[in-house]
Amino acid sequence: MKFNILFLFPMMLFSGNLENLVQQSYHAEPINIAKANVQSVELENEAIEESYMPHLYVGGSANAIDKEGFGAARQSSSLYAKATAVLYDGGKKWAYQRQYKSKIEAEKAKLQSDKNQQALMTIEAYYSVLNVLEQKRATEQESQQLSKEIERFQIFYQAGTASADQVEKIRASKAQNDATLAELDLNLQKAQLNLEWLVGRSVTVEEGSRLVEPTFNEANRRADIEAMELEVTANQENIAIAGANMRPNVQLQGKYTHSQYAYDNEGFNPNFPENQGQITVSAEWKVFDFGMTKKQKQVSELGYIASKEQLSYQSRLAELELANAKKSLEIAKTKIEAAQARVDASDKTYEAISQKFHAKVVDNISYLDALSDKYDALASLKIAQNDYEVNKANYYYQAGIELQEKIQ
Repeated sequence: MKFNILFLFPMMLFSGNLENLVQQSYHAEPINIAKANVQSVELENEAIEESYMPHLYVGGSANAIDKEGFGAARQSSSLYAKATAVLYDGGKKWAYQRQYKSKIEAEKAKLQSDKNQQALMTIEAYYSVLNVLEQKRATEQESQQLSKEIERFQIFYQAGTASADQVEKIRASKAQNDATLAELDLNLQKAQLNLEWLVGRSVTVEEGSRLVEPTFNEANRRADIEAMELEVTANQENIAIAGANMRPNVQLQGKYTHSQYAYDNEGFNPNFPENQGQITVSAEWKVFDFGMTKKQKQVSELGYIASKEQLSYQSRLAELELANAKKSLEIAKTKIEAAQARVDASDKTYEAISQKFHAKVVDNISYLDALSDKYDALASLKIAQNDYEVNKANYYYQAGIELQEKIQ
């Protein structure tokens, strides 16, 4: 049986089960930011690759002098087209290529990690709503039972077979339940708003979704750990990039120039060619910079070491979190068994005390305690089952498994 929980907003509602809610959460702002980061790094890579392509320049000039001389015309003008290309930059180009390959893959891994984390938070919020709903449902059922008891004892009181304090004690329990219901309404609204914040819109929530039972024989690297490994690889290339500044830089330039000269005295005209082509290969090697390049390389080396240490720390933490998630899942399963045993016991206890209460063998305090425990046990069982689903989701997340694939 499925129930719909409506958000209390007069807006267009998105209806769906847990799988649909998780899918919708992938359109939220954190995921859009991660997607933009991937595109940004891809564009940076393209910009660097294109910086090594030949560059074409065009330009021109016009000159006038007050005294002309040999080869110096009174007026002259020129137009040129120039192409330049880097032939060798000390290996920096190849280091950039390797680095950005790792950077792009790292951002994609971060995107996958963010999506899985968003899915986990959505699952937790979904079951948080259901937990509050179960508490509210149990409290409402208890209130309905108390209302019936008030009506029944009112008749007994009027007939003189029940005391006024018995009726008042049941009414007090009913009033307490009403106050609890008001508090649960507020808690439900908070839980719903949290889910709406994650999903990005107002929704209806369908009960009945579950996650596949783990087999514990599948585990991958978590996407965030994979992203850190790729970032370490990218940081290593910073060492090569800094070291490239210690090597020669070779450039090729081709230039075509069209010039025009106007002499007042043709005797000063050396008859320079109007059209001139030129090819230049230039090399430059920085041989001394007071240790600046060396220190830049040391900074890159230290950055690489720091990122490796951070990766090692987070990898060990991830292993511990996976082990804890597995243990928590086992404990959550035993809690369901314990909650079921409590339901069975509270049902039997309530039936026995109810019979004794109506036979006036026990007082109404014992009866009210048994009634409250019965409905509290039912809610606790449902909550334990929901918590087990949340623990399954956390295990899949820690095992690096895509959560959406495990939702039924």
